[in-house]
Amino acid sequence: MTNLQKIEVIRAKCIEANPEIKKRRYAIGRGEDFYTSKYILPTIHIADVLVAIQHTPKTSKLVIDDYGVFWDMNTLKNSTLQEKSFAWNLLKDDLTLQSEETINFIYDLIT
Repeated sequence: MTNLQKIEVIRAKCIEANPEIKKRRYAIGRGEDFYTSKYILPTIHIADVLVAIQHTPKTSKLVIDDYGVFWDMNTLKNSTLQEKSFAWNLLKDDLTLQSEETINFIYDLIT
């Protein structure tokens, strides 16, 4: 599965957990009126991902710290101890701008 496909699965899980996300639509280039404007998909933020993780049936306790590092509270292992460390880039709070390792981690958690 490609990274883009994983992002779309994560986006769908986030929207399933919080349908209000669908209301966050952003217009690109105004048309003649509101209804002819083009829209892009809403940005998925870390809060959306955390809500989706909360709605998964897994029992692991996951925490994200103020550096964007994911912690498994059952084992006290964190995402910087992996073969290739990763963290949510808090300065680019957009799912599509995260590293491949972060996308893979989130995808594995919620699927």
